[in-house]
Amino acid sequence: MPRSNPSIPKYSLHKPSGRARVRIGGHDIYLGAYGSPVSQEAYNRVIAEHLTGGVPTARPASRSTGGPLSIAELVLRYAVHRKASKLSPATFAKVDKPALRRLRRLYGTVPVSEFRPTSLRAIQRRALVDEGLSRQYVNKKLTPVIKRLFRWGLAQDLVPADVVTRLSVAEPIKRGEFGARETEKVKAIDDAVIERTIADMEPIPADMVRVQRLTGMRPGEVCAMRWAEIETDGDIWVYRPAEHKNAHRGHDRIITLGPKSQAVLMRYRDRPEDEAVFSPQLAAEERRVRRRAARQTPLTPSQRARDSKRVKSRSTGKGQPAAAYTTTSYAAAIRRACERLEISVWTPNRIRHTTATVLREQQGLDAAAAMLGHAKPDTTLIYAEQTLEYQTDLARRFG
Repeated sequence: MPRSNPSIPKYSLHKPSGRARVRIGGHDIYLGAYGSPVSQEAYNRVIAEHLTGGVPTARPASRSTGGPLSIAELVLRYAVHRKASKLSPATFAKVDKPALRRLRRLYGTVPVSEFRPTSLRAIQRRALVDEGLSRQYVNKKLTPVIKRLFRWGLAQDLVPADVVTRLSVAEPIKRGEFGARETEKVKAIDDAVIERTIADMEPIPADMVRVQRLTGMRPGEVCAMRWAEIETDGDIWVYRPAEHKNAHRGHDRIITLGPKSQAVLMRYRDRPEDEAVFSPQLAAEERRVRRRAARQTPLTPSQRARDSKRVKSRSTGKGQPAAAYTTTSYAAAIRRACERLEISVWTPNRIRHTTATVLREQQGLDAAAAMLGHAKPDTTLIYAEQTLEYQTDLARRFG
């Protein structure tokens, strides 16, 4: 049952009809069968719209076959389309799915023809107030996904044109609106702080930081590095990640690896070609070896038994660390070191900003753009060749 709040109209039972209702402005809005998931969804939706200043209505939708297309059905068709097209699966998982989940949770049973700008406003407010998301996230991630869903539905002749037209003029959340939380701008991290943190980290995630700092690659790109994607011919290696932020736009991602980066990576040259260069499994094994070497007393029977179980679990893969770092586990390794050192926690995204800042100061904006893989849309076709040549020279001198 929805939780009551003195400042929010209550979800209640209309005894004569057995229906759930909520009274707003002296008028009863009926929500469906009392206690049913549909009525609870309708209640959440009505309250969300009421709190944004809109005119709420329950608008219960039929789930029966042959009825109007619901938003939940539109979301399902869109998800199938995205998976079939293989357009940036990482972006879909990290950005699209959370936004679509919020839309479906509040408006899943509503017909697509009845989705309005006030409906979008209700989702935005709920994300800001109830979930504590930032204004930047809501404006740049959540809202564009929902608008893109309805534009796709229009192209598939599933959504009326007037719905998309109305949504296109919906304004972003303004600073201070709904008490929206603001995020701080990502800033570069001082190299002295990076070096101090690395000294307290385990060897493998520390090497990830070193490689990222030398190349300016994104955290996800250093996590996903595989030898199969690295060309080691010549004095400068070239890393071409198969999956990256702009892969679905047809952009090539070229990361050049100079002598300093190569020296770090050579420690992992015996890793299988199709497996992650930096592996939590390898990190866990190295950690066990270090602990055993530092041990000054013999193993007890219970410890031997645990070791035996550990060997067995390694053979089955059950209960073992992941094969590759994720951006979350990579950031967690940095965070743990910062907490042990009692310094401000920083994230791997700031390493990329550090590389960009230093390159821009020393070599200019073009050098920073080339090293980080930023290209102008109207020169993409020729920029790739120029970037590889330019990046190779930069890597030879600085990487």
